[in-house]
Amino acid sequence: MGNPIEFRELLTKMHTERMTDPWGAYSRKHQKPIWNGVPEVGKTILIDGEAGIGDELFGAKFAYNFVEKGMKVVFTTNYWSSYNVIARIKSIDKVIHITEVEDFEDYDYWVPVGEVPVALNLIHDQVPIEPYLEPTEEYLTKWKRIIPPSDKFKIGVRWTGHPNFEDKTIIPVKYFEELGSLPNVELYSLCKEHGVDDISDDSNIIPLYEENGTVWLETWDDTFAAISQLDLTISSSTCIPIVCAGLNKPIWTVVPNDPYYLWLQDFWFGDKMRIYTQSVQGDWNQPFEDVKNDLLKIL
Repeated sequence: MGNPIEFRELLTKMHTERMTDPWGAYSRKHQKPIWNGVPEVGKTILIDGEAGIGDELFGAKFAYNFVEKGMKVVFTTNYWSSYNVIARIKSIDKVIHITEVEDFEDYDYWVPVGEVPVALNLIHDQVPIEPYLEPTEEYLTKWKRIIPPSDKFKIGVRWTGHPNFEDKTIIPVKYFEELGSLPNVELYSLCKEHGVDDISDDSNIIPLYEENGTVWLETWDDTFAAISQLDLTISSSTCIPIVCAGLNKPIWTVVPNDPYYLWLQDFWFGDKMRIYTQSVQGDWNQPFEDVKNDLLKIL
């Protein structure tokens, strides 16, 4: 269930350390002051995106808490690819790109996306766990054709992120293929760029691209809709588990024994999330044995 380290304490420590060499939101110019933690009804908070897409999608869920306090939310994203899906989050009034932030003035305060839970001074019961991401009907219709209903237990799998940033989280594909040998299981790859070539011709993982190389997981809307057709997703600690939790879809996340701070507590993601942590760094056998045993209980 993750490490016992308190998430808020870790974020506070991260803030102290990052201020010695400012990066992310702290490295940019802002037209307005940083938020002091005091809610002001009618005021607008700019949540300034930073780090990976997963960090931004995780931080975006806390826009709900600002709206509860009577504030409006503008969200800055680093990525054009996620712009539209973030703009559909009901608690966010406006989305701008990072290239606009230094000249943007239509807000009252700002806060880095990575520090929102600490800035809000949240306790466990105040973490929003309702779904806040949603696929569109257009893409759901598309993906119902690609992954049609059947009596198989359909599992989406993702074993790698970007190797330059997530090297210690990469899991050999064989561990997922072993799950595919369980009765009535059908595996679908949720890898898009990295990891696609790991699937051999005789693998039991179904790739989500055509033989000519056309990738079906072209947009985040595709990924949202594909996950919505699955019974379960099992993933390394990429942005996919955050997407699943935001969609309120079951997700089991397998992480190294010293994981990124997001994976230290599963209660930040709601009851659809399970986290399986290595006991020994580099040994994936133990967490996947736990995954297999839990999977057998529900098949």
